[in-house]
Amino acid sequence: MDRWVVLLCCAMLAGLSSAAGDVGETPQFHDDYYEGFAQGVYYGLLLRGEDYEVAWCMKAELGYEAKTLGSGGDFQKNIEGLLNRCRENAAGKKNPERAVMLALVGGEARLEMPRAIEAWNRLKAHAAGRWLFSRLVCWRAPYFASIRPLFVQLGDGTVEVRMRKRRSVTNHIGTVHAIAMANLCELAAGTMMEALLDPGLRWIPRAMTIRYLAKARSDVVARATMPGIPRGEARDTVVSVRVCDDQGMEVVQADITMYLSPRSTSR
Repeated sequence: MDRWVVLLCCAMLAGLSSAAGDVGETPQFHDDYYEGFAQGVYYGLLLRGEDYEVAWCMKAELGYEAKTLGSGGDFQKNIEGLLNRCRENAAGKKNPERAVMLALVGGEARLEMPRAIEAWNRLKAHAAGRWLFSRLVCWRAPYFASIRPLFVQLGDGTVEVRMRKRRSVTNHIGTVHAIAMANLCELAAGTMMEALLDPGLRWIPRAMTIRYLAKARSDVVARATMPGIPRGEARDTVVSVRVCDDQGMEVVQADITMYLSPRSTSR
């Protein structure tokens, strides 16, 4: 059990520091705590001499599964199961997507579109894969990293992107900031156009109309739907994006006007 003492102490210290916020603030065990916990596990594993890939995998998995691990004996059993799975992944067992992940991280990380669809289809089955895909999209468009998005669906004319309610995206009353949700809408619509639009067309956003319907007190998910777009002359098309909280209540509606034009074939 000594090895778990070191690991869990690192995790709890990191989690508590994330939950504490500003000096004098009452600790709240929300998503910042779990992100800090995952970070602590990462460093604890490295201190124990675990392989870097194992530690990275645990950090990615715990970032999205820490809330479901239970407590007491269940917690230890579940976290050991995650650790064993990450060790198998690092050894190349039962995870054919690992080679794709490492190839993307190793140098071809610009995520050219529509190569994104292929990458998404290979990575989406695992929490670490979805996390990696989301980071690669933010690498291409760095501004969106400020909201730490997580893609949950891409394809069949739909994109869904999740944003956690963290202190860094809240406003003065403790709800998710309106502009953070506007950023989420633009990311969902833009990624959909870039990945799913006919390759003979190019696009650029021209306008956005957004309506804030209710306070967002939890994590939110933006869902963008691809309109029917026949090939032809340059024109505007409107992409609808809806944002819902974790109870399914719609909190934001956005209509983003995209200017489409035929892609030049002179190159």
